[in-house]
Parts: sequence; C-alpha cells; structure tokens
Amino acid sequence: MITTSSTFWSCGLMLRVWWLVMLLGSSSLGLAQSAITPVHTGRLADFTAWNYGGDVSTQTVSSNDYLRLLNSAATVTTPTFNFANYTSKSLNFRVRTFNGVDAAKNTITVTVSADNGATWAAGSYTRTPGSSTLTAVSTIDLSGINATQVKIRFQSLGADGAVGVGIDDIAITGTINSANVNIGAPVLSEAAVCAGANLNVAFAANGTFGSGNVFTAQLSDAAGSFANPTSIGSAAASPIAAVVPGNAVAGTVYLVRVVASNPGVSSPNSAALQVAKPIVSVAPAGVQSIALGSSGLVLTATETPGVTKRQWAMATSAAGPFTAIAGEVGATYTPSFSAAGSYYVVVQSEFGGPCNTTVRSNAVQVNVTLPKTLLRWDGGGDRVSFTDPNNWSPDLVPADGYDLLLDHTFVTSAYQVMLPTGAPVPLSLSSMVVNPNGGAAITVTLPSGNTTDDYLRFTRATDALVLHSGATFVNNSGSGAGTPVDVSTAGSNFVVYNGAAYVHRTNRSVSALLDNLSATDGTENGLFAFETIGTSSSTVSLNGRTFGRLAFRAVAGNISYSSSGTNALTIRGNLEIEPGATLVINLNADVTLRGNLINNGNFRFSPSSSTARPRLIFAGTTPQTISGTALGGTTSSSYLGANVVLQLNNNLGLSLATPVTLNAGAASAANNGGLELLSGKLSSSASAPLTMAPNALVINTAANSYVSGPMIREVALVASTGAEQPASNPVLDFPVGTAERTRTVSLTLSPGSTGTASYLVEALEQAAPALGLPATLERVSAVRHYRVQRLGGSATIAQASIALPIATDDFVSNLAGLRVAAAGKEQSTFSDLQGTVNNGAIVAPVPTGLNTQAYVFALASAVGANNPLPVELTAFTAARQQQHVLLRWQTAQELNSAWFEVQRSTDGSRFVGVGRVAAAGQSAGLREYRLLDADAPAGRLYYRMQQFDTDGKSTFSPVVTVAAQRPLTVGVYPNPASEVLHIDAPGAAVRWQVRNHLGQVRLQGSAAGPTAIKISNLPAGVYFLHVLSEGQHTEHKFIKR
Repeated sequence: MITTSSTFWSCGLMLRVWWLVMLLGSSSLGLAQSAITPVHTGRLADFTAWNYGGDVSTQTVSSNDYLRLLNSAATVTTPTFNFANYTSKSLNFRVRTFNGVDAAKNTITVTVSADNGATWAAGSYTRTPGSSTLTAVSTIDLSGINATQVKIRFQSLGADGAVGVGIDDIAITGTINSANVNIGAPVLSEAAVCAGANLNVAFAANGTFGSGNVFTAQLSDAAGSFANPTSIGSAAASPIAAVVPGNAVAGTVYLVRVVASNPGVSSPNSAALQVAKPIVSVAPAGVQSIALGSSGLVLTATETPGVTKRQWAMATSAAGPFTAIAGEVGATYTPSFSAAGSYYVVVQSEFGGPCNTTVRSNAVQVNVTLPKTLLRWDGGGDRVSFTDPNNWSPDLVPADGYDLLLDHTFVTSAYQVMLPTGAPVPLSLSSMVVNPNGGAAITVTLPSGNTTDDYLRFTRATDALVLHSGATFVNNSGSGAGTPVDVSTAGSNFVVYNGAAYVHRTNRSVSALLDNLSATDGTENGLFAFETIGTSSSTVSLNGRTFGRLAFRAVAGNISYSSSGTNALTIRGNLEIEPGATLVINLNADVTLRGNLINNGNFRFSPSSSTARPRLIFAGTTPQTISGTALGGTTSSSYLGANVVLQLNNNLGLSLATPVTLNAGAASAANNGGLELLSGKLSSSASAPLTMAPNALVINTAANSYVSGPMIREVALVASTGAEQPASNPVLDFPVGTAERTRTVSLTLSPGSTGTASYLVEALEQAAPALGLPATLERVSAVRHYRVQRLGGSATIAQASIALPIATDDFVSNLAGLRVAAAGKEQSTFSDLQGTVNNGAIVAPVPTGLNTQAYVFALASAVGANNPLPVELTAFTAARQQQHVLLRWQTAQELNSAWFEVQRSTDGSRFVGVGRVAAAGQSAGLREYRLLDADAPAGRLYYRMQQFDTDGKSTFSPVVTVAAQRPLTVGVYPNPASEVLHIDAPGAAVRWQVRNHLGQVRLQGSAAGPTAIKISNLPAGVYFLHVLSEGQHTEHKFIKR
C-alpha cells in the first residue's frame, strides 16, 4: 500500500487529498485501514498518475500550493484501483464553499467507474456545503463495488469561475480479505541450536498482503506454548534471519511460527526445535575461611548438559584473570593454598554440539589466613630473647598472625623480654598481652639496636596490645623513620591498665598508636611516659587525646616537649613533668586533669591563639594537688598563659603545694585569664599562695567554691589619657571562704598615682584576736575574721574601702548596729570603721595604715545584745574517730550561758539533736568542750551547735562538715613477691604491719600514699599485710619467694 496526500483548490478552496493508491498488475497492492502518510507536495507535476480536465491550475497561498478547478468542466479522476481483495471499502472527504454560498454552484458530484472509466454508472453521489468552514467528514460506502478496475471522479458541475466548492481530506479505506492470504509452516535451518545462536526461518506467503506488511518469527516457551511468545526476527519476505535469545532455558520442544502484520495472520507451528543452554555452577557458593596449611570445604561442579572437558582455575580477583589449577579436572575440588590471601575459585567447562563452547561457573571466595597460634612465655631458652623458640610454649618463633601471652604460668619471678636487634623484617602479630596477674614485674623492650621502620604491628580488633598491672613496654626503637609500634586495626584496642606502663623512649612517632589508646575503666592510672632521646626538643601528640597517667621525662639530657592543636586534652590520672623535662602545651582548647599536676620540671600552658580562652580544669573525684615548680608570671620557666583560666570543679578540692599565678594581658584584652570556681575549695598557704596578676578575672564563683588560705591580687594602675594620673578606681574581688561557704571580700582602691599594688586577703574561721574595744563597739565576731595586707607596689593609694560579706552563719540580727572592726599588726585595740550595709555586705573605709602593715577585719556590733554570738566561740570542729564523730569547741568568754546542744544533719538542712553539754555560765577565759557522737552514720554529715542563754535566748554556730566514711581501698603488688612489696595506699596516713602465719609482727611502719616495703630479708612463705587508716583495717595475704 502506498499512501498519498494532495492539497487542491477548487475555485480558490483548499482541497487536501489523502490517497491510497492501489497499484495494479504484478505488485498486487491493495487498501489498508486508515494510517495514511502524505507523500506529495500539491503541485500538478507531483500527480502524474491522475487525470485532470477543464481549467485546473496551481495557485500558491501562504507558501502552500493548491490545485484549482475553475469552471464546470474541471474534473479530477483517480488512477485505477483493484477492489476485489478488500472488504468494508469507503470514500471519505470534507467540503466547503468558495467565494459565496450558492447550492447549485457549491455542489460536488462524485461518480465511480467499475470498468476503468469506460462508463460511470457505478454510482453518483453529491455533497453540498453550507459555508466556507469545512464540513464534517462525509463517508460514501463503496462496499458493493468489487471490480478490479475502479476509478473515482470529482466534479464541480455548477462552478462558474466565481463561485464553487472546495474538497479536503479525501481518503479511500478498506480491509484486506484475510481469507485470500495464508502463510505456510516455517522450515528451520537447524533442528537443534544453542541459546544465543542464529537460526534461519523459511516460509511460503500465499495471497496479496497489505502495504507495509512485516513477517515476524516467534519462539514459544520451552513447553511449546505461545501464551507469551518471543519475537526472534522480522523480514518483508522469506527467509527471516532470527536469533535464539541468550537467556532461553534448555528445552527440546520449542516451536517457531511466522505472523504477518497486514493482515494479521499467522502460520502453523514449525517442527520441534531443541535449544541447548550450558549451565555450570559450583556449590557451596558461600565464602570460606581457612587457616594456612588446612583445606576448605569440597567444591562440586554441576553442569547441564554433560561436558566434554573441565578445568578448575583460581584468581586473586573476582574478575580474574583465572589460572588453571594443575591436575584439577574432576567434578570436585578441595581448596588448599600455600600462602595467605583471598582467592576466587571457578570451574571452566567445555560443552559439545550444538553449543561447542566453554562456560565459566560462579566464583567461590576462599580466604586463607595465618593460623591463630597462641604462644606463651616459658623462658625455656636463654630466658630473654624474643626470637628464641625455646622461650615459648610451644617452641616456635613468633610470626605474623600469632597471639602472644606473657604471664607467670611458667616463670614466677620477674623477667624481661628483648625484641630482636638489627633490621629484621616487619612483624605483624595478632596480639600481645602482658599480664603479671599480681606477680613480679614483666618488661618487654624494643631495643635501640632494632632499626626496622614500622617494625611491630598488632592487628586484632580488640585487646591487641594489653598491659596489665606490673607490665611495662619500652619502645626504644632505633629506626630512622615511621612508627615502630602501632595497632593497625582501628578501635580502643591498646590498653594500659592501672599499674602498667608504656614508655616511649624513641624519637619516632607515636601518634598512630595513641589513636588506639583505650579509656576503659581501670586505665585511669595506666602510665604513658615520654622519654624521648636523641633530641633536645620533641613534638608530641596531645591534641584531642585522652590519657590515664601521663609523664614527661628527661633520661638523656634536658628536653622540651610541645604540642599544639584545637582539640581538648584529658588526663584522667596525674600529669607528671620530671626534672630536666619541659612540657609546653600550645593547645587552643581545654586541658582537663583528674589527678595531680606534679611539676618537677617546667610546665607551660600557653595557647598559640590569643582569641581563645582555654581552661586548665581540675575535675577529679579525689582531692587534687599542684606541686613542684611554681607556676609564675609569663616570663617564668613555668606558667599559665595570659588567656588561660584555672577552673576548679572538684567538690573534694584542690591544694596548692607550690605558688600559682593566674596571668592576664592588657586591661583591654578580650580573653584574659583568671579563676573559675564551680565546686570545691582551693587550698593555699603562706608558702604556696594563689596570685592573680593584673587584669586577671574572677569569672564564676559558686556558693561553696572558694579559696581557703591566702589569696593575692595584683593591680596595675595605668595613666589616663593626657595626664599622669591613674585612670580608674579598680575593684579587687577575693573569692575566699570558710566553713563550706564562699565569702567574697572586695577592695575598692582610689589611687593617688600610677604604678602597681598587690594585696593579700585570707578568711579565717575563728574569732577575731582578743584586743581591746573602743567605746562604740560592744563585741567583735567570735565566728570568723579576715586578714588583709598590702604586699607592695609602687602606686600611692590615697583611699580604699573594704566590703565584708554578711552570711546567715555570721548571726547578724541587727543591721543598724552592725559595724566593721579593724586592727593593725601593731595595735592592741580595734578601731570602729563603722560601715554601710549594701547588697549582703558591709562597706567601710580602710585605715591608711593598711599601706604599711597587715590588718585584721571582722564584723562587730555596736548594740549590746545583738549581732555576733554572746558566747565568744573560738573553735568548733568535728572529726571522725573510727565509727564515731568527736565534736570539740572552745569559748573565749561566756555571759549568762546555760548549755550547748550539738545537732546533726545528713542533708545540711534538717538537724536533730545528738547531745547536750552544760555551759560555764560566766567565763572570761578560754574553755574547752567536747561531745562524742557514738552513732554517727557513715555518709557525709553536717553538725552545728545551738547555744542557749539563761534567759532562754539561743544562737547557732557555723555548720561544720564531716566527709563520708570511705572504705579503705589498698592495692598490693606483686604477689608473689621476692624483693619489694608495693602498697598503693590512699593519701591519708596509714600504719602497716607484716605478720607471719602465727600472727607475729615481722615488719611495720607508716606511710601516706603509695609506698614500697623491702621484704628481701623475710624467709620464704605466706604472710599477711595489715593496713590501718582512720579506724579502718584491711588484710592482704601474699607469698614471699
């Protein structure tokens, strides 16, 4: 079928004609239903197969060419068509008027000739449009015409050259009579083919098929069903070059048929077709893991259909290339390899006809690992060498993948293991565990004679390198580069338990190993010690780290260690800097200590950035101490930087055993250092005061966190602009305190000149000195007083004022009568400074004598019966005595006193009486009292005393606190012991005794903190160590070898 499109003008009207041109003769093409594609442009020259009569011409309108029928003689006649092979034939077209509406002139007449135009009697049809708008499609039924030489003629008989009719969208449609066509059963070029192979399909097509007809070969499923056929090839005529799908399953009853598209008829089925599909699989298909030298699970090949030949092969990648495994051609194969690694095993099977191909199976992964051999030290060889096989059980030299255990199963005395010297090949162990288990010390050393870079690796995911109490690993590598010791598997698998130590005595990196350092419970005091040699300076990795106990040592001359970064450092045990060593921390982040700062060398915390304000945080759970070299100004050998804040966040407190200065920059600096008190008291002393340099800040102060002891503040009185006068009146806050309460004292200075000044303030929880009183004062505080002293400086202070805090335990009952009393060192009588009460404090001018001598300041009363206690209480203390608490107090004077009642609380708010003691009544001298609380609970306790007068009035003493009774915890090691027995005792004083099995005391002594007992003179045998502290007692059994 050939389709044509024509656009005509009839008297100026557009005529678009869609033609199905049926070619006569041997082509035998006929009409198809619809689906007409235009192929002509509309010019007369393009319609040479058509006949035109009358005045027919072409006119171009809007870039389109149209045919025009201009008079009544204008006629358009189609070529000849064969209608014999078609059914349901029809003629379709649309019409419109042209140049006016006139029924006679607008009528189109259609006639049909069944004898190739000889006569036109087959039918006569007319259509008359009513407007210049195209009508709906008009259909003329031509089903009754079955001639072989049919022509159709269009005439506008009434047109007069002015008014006419236009025709558009002419189409002749019809359906081929399928009864007149058929397809013979296809003949296949092969009776058996391989999936994916080519196949020729020949067939006979009988009758006339429609234009554009396509023959398609279809393949059934393996059961011969065409319910869901697969198209395997197409052609316009026989034969069809088909391809059997590569994914076809094997089968012997496949069928092929041929279907036509126009008309839609299909052939009978072909003869049965066999499709071969070679399939090879290996089972079990899962990943296997086997130790080197052992065999894996048997692999079995399943092949369909049978094979002519097979070969097992392997590769180190799943994608190959694969190498034949010599001699392995059977249906099964047992994996076995001579080296560790990952392997991929396949079977390659050759198949005969019809496929004649080689197919590779699925790949099975086989992981070959080194044997997990556990070697335990038995010292059966030279007793020292790591590489002596006789020192291990079994007698093997440690090799890659081995697990090592060094304990006292075979050797009960102390011993040392020396790794090899020279340049041995790198060693990758699975793990090493050193566990004296309470026995003698065990030391493992990587000697300086070992020069292999990246020598020792541990690969286990957990507990790769583990040091238990009494174990020491010394890394003294002499390598020139790399990381001599490392755990190569990520995780917290490098564990240094309390009592154990890792000593880094090399100039090589340890950063990668620190990535694996564990912070699990029981490692808080595990020691990591830097003992770098071969250099005078070393950069260490502290940025973002968490250590247990951390030490820096100088073992081969003075050395400076430094570290920088922006991430916090946490040290859960002590930070120890030994003589000759300097530690410079340039981190722009917090450093947290949960143990003590023991600075016997030099320590500098000096952030590299002035825009940060990092903190040195003391946040332990036991009392903490700063000792050793003083932390001074920023020009000292040890100091805290000008933007470092010392923060105390430990309710058990921090004690200074050396002077500490908190530094700052200029007054205008944005991040000056200073002091932050969140919890606990900071204890200082005359020999170890706390000093705040000029411009240092008191950032936060909690109600129960304060400085207990002397506190010094320095001030720089700078000149104001344009005059040599001090710029302002600085206020110096001193967050001192007593009796579990912060009692901030403030000094406001009015300087008379520029320069410097420094002041000391200390709060004392005791009555003010017994000095004379002026006539304006009745008494001074019997509770507490404050020591204030100017220590020096070049500035002249014209005037100053002091603010003393007022708390509930100052027992102030009449603010109007409250005064400040002061006395210089040389005075025998207090001065009445009077004062003004404001915001919980009383402010009074400071005597000018403060510039030259120390003063005491105290709250005082100008009213006889009010304010500080009528009974002058000079001391009130509580202390545990084994299971009891002893309360003691002193009075300096008593007036009409009746009795004292001691009260106890477990929460600090609800008190109950525990005992009563009669008072003296009238006394002008020192008197002492005591009461034993025999039923004191073990937890934290609060005590106060209520003093009753003979007139029924009463007042309360300050509240004192008794710490909870802690279980006595003592560590004893090693066990068994031969030379020295170590006692890991608490900081409190303890007494100890070593007794034999008869209870006889053989050794005894005392200690405060860890100590060592020499037991080398004791005979071998079983002994008992008794430790006594604060009424508690523990007993430890040990063996002397």
